[in-house]
Amino acid sequence: MLKRTMTYTDYNGFSRTEDFYFNLTQAEVTEMELSVDGGLVEMINRIVAAKDGKVLFPSVRR
Repeated sequence: MLKRTMTYTDYNGFSRTEDFYFNLTQAEVTEMELSVDGGLVEMINRIVAAKDGKVLFPSVRR
């Protein structure tokens, strides 16, 4: 288990500090990495570069 304390600005403009817990097994990370072309990090980089939020939520209709 990995614990990170992070400070961020919420949608209402307030600064918040919270603890976040991450627990992924090696098998889960490997499955995520192999589930997309080019790997998970590359997919995230493509989304960020394209500035296309719709890719994150394909089931939302507009």
